[in-house]
Amino acid sequence: MSARPVRAMKAGGGASRRTAPLASAAARRGASGKFPPASSVPPLLPGPSGRFGRALAAKSGRKTGRRAAALAAAWLVSFGAGAAGAEPLCLDVRGGAVHRYRVEVAATPDARAQGLMFRRSLAPGSGMLFDFGRDEVARMWMKNTFIPLDMVFADRHGVVRGIARNARPRSLDTISSRVPVRAVLEISGGEAERIGLVPGDRMRHPVFGTACGD
Repeated sequence: MSARPVRAMKAGGGASRRTAPLASAAARRGASGKFPPASSVPPLLPGPSGRFGRALAAKSGRKTGRRAAALAAAWLVSFGAGAAGAEPLCLDVRGGAVHRYRVEVAATPDARAQGLMFRRSLAPGSGMLFDFGRDEVARMWMKNTFIPLDMVFADRHGVVRGIARNARPRSLDTISSRVPVRAVLEISGGEAERIGLVPGDRMRHPVFGTACGD
């Protein structure tokens, strides 16, 4: 999933989990929105008509498909294979249990816009932490995200303020934190229920000034 640029609803200020096309200029600039960079979108040009036009369109379609695949692969290389750079994160749940994860950190607008889009799986015990760098209402969506996810919203102290469970793959619906949060943790759908995570539990990671060893 990705942070959605503010359109008036979801994950970063009021838009949807993935930014909608109607997002404001500020949202498009912005801090949260799972949106491909505008530079990656090929321009729309008028084309020829008739038999030649149809043949050219078919050929262009194949090229466009290959280009899209290449772009997706590039995104995965840039943002996805972050397992090597994954960092430890701990979830402390009521009753004293501690659950450890390895997470990629999405701390830039491009990384937050990309999120977990185009991934086909998420390894057990792994996830992605969206760091907004400040407190804001997070708006997220599941555009181009093919695996169900739990979204865990945490404030600047790492306290869990809300959980969106089993977000539906490829949905354009906005998932909002409703209250200002510092970060959003995305883990496999059903994981929050499996470990008994509820609002009020705590997340430990340097984003919150803590660590798993604290």
